Amino acid sequence: MVHQPRRAFAQFFGFLLTGVLAFACGSSGSSGSSGSTGGTSSGGQCTTAQDCSGQPCVAGVCQSSTSGGAGGSDGLNLGGDSTMSSGGSTANGGAMSDGGVNAGGASTGVLAGSACTQASDCESGVCTGGLCMPTVPLPNSSCQTGPDCASGVCKAGACVIPAGASGTVDTTECTVGSLGCTCQPMNKCKPGLTCTGGMCCNAKTGSCDSGAVMTGGGGSGSGGSGGSSGTPSACKPGVVGTVITECGYPFGSANPLTNILFNESPVLAAIVPSGGYPFASVQLFYNDEHAMTLGVHEADILGVAKTFPVSALTKSPDIVDSPDTGTNLITGQLAGVDPVGRPMWPALFITDITTDAKAVAGDWQWGGAPVNPTYVAGTWKGAVRTVDATGASITPDVDPTKNLQNYGNGHTAPAGSITKAEAYGAEVRWDIRLQPGHNYRFQVMVHDGDQNKIGGDAGEACVTFCAGSMCPVDVLPCTTGDDCSGGDICSGGCCIAPPPTGSGGSGGSTGSGGSTSSGGSTGSGTCPSDMKLYVDPGTGTSICTPPPTNGACPPFYVLTILDGQQYCSLEQVR
Repeated sequence: MVHQPRRAFAQFFGFLLTGVLAFACGSSGSSGSSGSTGGTSSGGQCTTAQDCSGQPCVAGVCQSSTSGGAGGSDGLNLGGDSTMSSGGSTANGGAMSDGGVNAGGASTGVLAGSACTQASDCESGVCTGGLCMPTVPLPNSSCQTGPDCASGVCKAGACVIPAGASGTVDTTECTVGSLGCTCQPMNKCKPGLTCTGGMCCNAKTGSCDSGAVMTGGGGSGSGGSGGSSGTPSACKPGVVGTVITECGYPFGSANPLTNILFNESPVLAAIVPSGGYPFASVQLFYNDEHAMTLGVHEADILGVAKTFPVSALTKSPDIVDSPDTGTNLITGQLAGVDPVGRPMWPALFITDITTDAKAVAGDWQWGGAPVNPTYVAGTWKGAVRTVDATGASITPDVDPTKNLQNYGNGHTAPAGSITKAEAYGAEVRWDIRLQPGHNYRFQVMVHDGDQNKIGGDAGEACVTFCAGSMCPVDVLPCTTGDDCSGGDICSGGCCIAPPPTGSGGSGGSTGSGGSTSSGGSTGSGTCPSDMKLYVDPGTGTSICTPPPTNGACPPFYVLTILDGQQYCSLEQVR
């Protein structure tokens, strides 16, 4: 019977949901309480959320709960408003007020990257040069020894940014036709650029540097009142904003990351967000003369090598779900980053800009949390990061067989996005769950396959998107399994392929997974210390779920953005 696989999946899914619900409503037989599990404190290194006593493990660093009252939020702040679901309780026992703000009723201030006049305007309590500084450690910042730095060079407790990696485009490495470089013959430039006075400049902003100066978002308000820029602004679901090739960077500020150059943004041919709830997709199309770097599979630190899984390219082109992307640490000696601290794997950074159209707190430059891809097609390769006495370097693997923009899945980049098809192409996708009616800023970041520029060859681009109650454009909506075809099942209102038998995925370090034996429900509506309470905005159902680990969720969960926080909510997608 054609419906039998759907029934089997539904039975399994119901069993899984029942098990997760038990954590929110029942009591544990393994420990009797959710007392301390001896996890690492905020700022300590981690591999999974279990190492952080239930707080998120992001880029190998334990995150603290959002400040601002007893308990506070247990999520990871991604920008936008910092409210939580009305009436929800946090995993560490602190209840939120009915108004949805941190207990105590007072705003904690605006987020990193927003304009300020005094320290009390900022969530971090630090206002420097008119901008709020982040609450989390930034990549390539403080250090004790050279290997602590992305650059591999530590001086007087501070990481050194390689000379030439900041400011204007390094003309000694300029590729003709690129931003800030000389024009090609007959005044030609790469897509999105125009030839002005013999130099290629941004066609929209007119800037001949890597982007127009960004002044930060969300005014702090006079008198130190802080807060967001105002009430939530309505947006039309499904509307995609104009792609900003350089995301408004570089510009000089007290945060050195805002002045880092991105010399390879033209490799980002297109960004296509769609959907929202039950899930959304952000597609990235890559185009370059070298294969895209999928991650660092080996870190060689002062002669000691450690390996990490990067999904192998078994043929050209190839397709992998939940790809392994190497070491996903952003800080520390085994970080999978370039010499200025940018992730070497394709990364998505998200800011909820519903209440502040200028918010940038989720950007890499301001300590945002990278989200790992859930799908890659086309061609790619890995890389080796080496730190020696002279500093850090990245050595990409050899290029695979050319695929000439054939992704192997029948997809093509949007019409007009690629004027010249290079030898290598890839489609990268992030499947996530968003809040309908919320507006988001997506920042995507990739590295090409030669890495011969100072600080690394990286591209970035940003786009805004208004989430709706709809499936992604390439996914059929459904009410029952009968609405789907080709063996797909109906999950959360969208037709998706049934999960593979057994592990539920084809790879990737997806966190601690499901339930654990470290602690049960306290019986008061809170979760075990290694779980998070997620309140589904559509049904109001409260369930205990595993926190995201390094931008990924376990099988049968989808990374969810709710009120500016990261969760893993129970939903099979794709």
